[in-house]
Amino acid sequence: MEYNKNLQINELTTGISEKDFSKIAERAIKLMVVNYCSLNPILYRERQRIEALLEIPAQRLLPSG
Repeated sequence: MEYNKNLQINELTTGISEKDFSKIAERAIKLMVVNYCSLNPILYRERQRIEALLEIPAQRLLPSG
């Protein structure tokens, strides 16, 4: 994600939605996505897609500053 400069949201959501996926790993992935979004420019539509699929509040995805 960081070296590729590409969020693969579909792959992340399918991994998270698996039955045996741990809650700790899910929170870690969401934290990584939030950190990525705060450090890299993300288009508005892509940000909305991330919010909808990963259920992350919009305020957490906005860059701080």
